[in-house]
Amino acid sequence: MYDCLRFVDTYRDSNSCQGSVPAVGPDSVLYIAYLDYEDQTIKIDRSFDGGATWGTDVRVANVDFIGSVPNTGFRANSFPTMDVDTSGGPYHGTVYVCWTDDQGSHTDVMSTRSTDGGQTWSTPIPAHDVTTNSQFFPWVDVDPNGNVNVGMYDRRDNPADTRCALWVARSSDGGASFQPSVRVSDVGFNPNTYNDGSFIGDYTGIAASDRTVHPLWTDGRNDTNDSFTSRVQLDIHTDTHFISAATGGQVHFTVNAGPLYQNADYRLLGSMTGTTPGLTFASGVNAPVNFDLLMVYTILLANTSVFQNFVGTFDSTGTALATLDSGGPLDPLLVGLRMDFAAVVSIANVELWASNPTNLQIDP
Repeated sequence: MYDCLRFVDTYRDSNSCQGSVPAVGPDSVLYIAYLDYEDQTIKIDRSFDGGATWGTDVRVANVDFIGSVPNTGFRANSFPTMDVDTSGGPYHGTVYVCWTDDQGSHTDVMSTRSTDGGQTWSTPIPAHDVTTNSQFFPWVDVDPNGNVNVGMYDRRDNPADTRCALWVARSSDGGASFQPSVRVSDVGFNPNTYNDGSFIGDYTGIAASDRTVHPLWTDGRNDTNDSFTSRVQLDIHTDTHFISAATGGQVHFTVNAGPLYQNADYRLLGSMTGTTPGLTFASGVNAPVNFDLLMVYTILLANTSVFQNFVGTFDSTGTALATLDSGGPLDPLLVGLRMDFAAVVSIANVELWASNPTNLQIDP
């Protein structure tokens, strides 16, 4: 512990700080962000020699510090979380910092970015799409495709602003804006209702691969503090997993490969015989859908009225929207059929990435 404290003394210029968090950027630049109590700011410093020497602290943002969250008594804070884009994409080297800010009646998770190695910072914005009720305890991770993923507690679903659930927000435009948040917790919890709820940890956690986000949080659904995690797919998802044979209908797909693949070509493929062993391309990329009659249909009928935008080009965030339109009533013999869909991304006709599968079932 004492070695750690001596190390802390080497990078900060203030005499009253806490909540230090490190991140390593391109060229092995080491960043440290922390909360400075003296002037209520988040500051950052960096080292170019593995932490042996440090520069001058730079103000990231002013902070309205929280010691608790409205309507609940557990300990809280405004300590920063930070990560750096090392994807090689268009926002390579961008530094991101998030924290919780006091808004009086509620708290918000704020986000800012630096595109010049931490020397200047953007105007902070909320890292979520709803600013009612309280959001707090964020953690940020930039995935290998350049998406900025922020996990946090979010109480938007509870009018009393007491019941906590874990949500994830994503930015695919270098932190300029955030897509609609996605709820991760299947059950919320109220820390006021059990003895251990006066302390639910000082932070959450999150780790993201190129296809999957893995948040980690303290959860009190069992009237005690337990560690929970859940796998979240933001690379491909639909607005529903069911379609009625009696009426037919539309299913809307969102594919988000991320800014590393901005303006790349994509194709959605379907399968009705499962996801393994999948389809492996010459490049080694495996799409988790099997070659069968449905796949043939999604190839031959791509961009028709049935499989709308199943082939196309991503936008600048590496995102595309597609629609399956089944038309009117379907053959009752199809009831119970499960279909899986995955996206494949290519540049110059070479397949470089494939999404997770998402499924659709035909109900009566």
